[in-house]
Amino acid sequence: MYAEVWVQSEYQKLVFPLYMNVAKGFIHVSPDPFEFEDCFPGAYCMQQLTVESHFEKSMSIVNISTIPYTSCDKLLFYPNMPAVIAGHATSIVGNILWEPTIDSKQAWPLGYLGLPNNRTGTDVVDVVTVET
Repeated sequence: MYAEVWVQSEYQKLVFPLYMNVAKGFIHVSPDPFEFEDCFPGAYCMQQLTVESHFEKSMSIVNISTIPYTSCDKLLFYPNMPAVIAGHATSIVGNILWEPTIDSKQAWPLGYLGLPNNRTGTDVVDVVTVET
C-alpha cells in the first residue's frame, strides 16, 4: 500500500512517501454482544475478554476503547500480563470492569437510576414497588 503524507505552509510543501504492508486476517471478540449480567447500582461487574485471531503473527494490546469513544471512568480494562493476542489462536486477554454508579446525578446517562418512564413522565425508580 502506498500513500503520501504532506505538510504545507505558505512558503513550502513537504511530501513524504508512505509504504505500508498490511497483514491478511481478522480478529473476533467474544462474548458478542459484550454484556454485563446481574449488575445493579453500586456493584462491580466484570466480564472476561476473549479474542480469536486469524492473523499469522501475534499482537500486543496497548489499549481498549469504546466506539464511539466515551470518557466513562466506570469502564476499565484489566489486561492479563502480557496482554497478547496469539496468532491463529483464541486468547483470554483480560477483563473489563464496569461499576454502575449509585448517585443518580452521576448515573445519567451511564447508570440505572433516573431513567425516564415515557408513559407517565416520572422516573422508573419512582414507579417500582417492592413487596417485603
